[in-house]
Amino acid sequence: CKVGVHSSNQQVTIPNKGGKNDFAGLSACIGKIKAQFPKSKRAVIMAPPKVQYQTLIHIMDAIRGTSKGVLRYPCLFLSVGII
Repeated sequence: CKVGVHSSNQQVTIPNKGGKNDFAGLSACIGKIKAQFPKSKRAVIMAPPKVQYQTLIHIMDAIRGTSKGVLRYPCLFLSVGII
């Protein structure tokens, strides 16, 4: 799972855990990014065309998350590998 920060051109890779996607690790990473860019409300998810629907839902949940009862990124956009 890769996470990119558009405004800084950084990309972070979250390794799988036990052969499965690490959604908790993704959520923690997103929390750190949100702390660096607290005013940001939008996130773009770049997914490969054949991503499984349930995987995409888990990714969206991890990114939106909550911080003190407020959604971290209430505006999510989906891109199939093209921005």
